[in-house]
Amino acid sequence: MESKYPEMTWQVMDVRHLGFEDDIFEVALDKGTLDAMLHGSLWDPPEGVRENVGKYVDEVSYTKYHALWRSNAS
Repeated sequence: MESKYPEMTWQVMDVRHLGFEDDIFEVALDKGTLDAMLHGSLWDPPEGVRENVGKYVDEVSYTKYHALWRSNAS
């Protein structure tokens, strides 16, 4: 991809702990990562899945959605 889009900057990070400052992006969509993290029952995922997906969502969510995510995850 770097050779196809040399004008872009490519960085490798852990999606559960991104190195960007808060409020740098208005929207972040990455369904492929979420799909890769989910396994087991989608209605009652294992605790490890809940924890990792929670960390991911925490990294990319706005404050108003963060509260909704956490209230539904309990």
